[in-house]
Amino acid sequence: LLRIERAYNAAGITSVIDPGLNPAQIAAYQNLSKPTVRASLMWRLNPGFSDGELQAALELLRSGAVRRDLDNAWARVIAIKLGVDGGVEAGYYREPYVFADDPSSPRGKPYMSQANLEALCLEAARLGWQVGAHCVGDAAIDATLSAFEVADRAASIQAGRWTLIHMMQARE
Repeated sequence: LLRIERAYNAAGITSVIDPGLNPAQIAAYQNLSKPTVRASLMWRLNPGFSDGELQAALELLRSGAVRRDLDNAWARVIAIKLGVDGGVEAGYYREPYVFADDPSSPRGKPYMSQANLEALCLEAARLGWQVGAHCVGDAAIDATLSAFEVADRAASIQAGRWTLIHMMQARE
């Protein structure tokens, strides 16, 4: 972290968003003695595909291992980060890729099941967390919007600044 801070300071950068951190990485930011770059931190959780993966993610979310902290001027914990699909080359799409790297999965793959995504979003909303979801492909965007709607019906997310991150291939 100190090496990163020196590079940011040399470039005149005063703040960063660091998405996808685990509790130990968040603690490292929070324990810096004299930070010079403000950091907004996002806690990565992955509910996966199985019930066991979902329960582990929900247990971690409920454990208090990381708490939302908007008042820390130097290391704010702002949200949960979900990776619903991969990057541009690994997005989850409705239509097959023209040149698929993996012929067995020509539309890309989601990184979690719809049911598990919805369950984690629902619990995050109930606990007052903001959620930022990385979703590049149109199928991943649709899955994320559906999960956000499920969460919003149970506990309003209207003021929570829930976010679609990247959202590069939305449908018309």
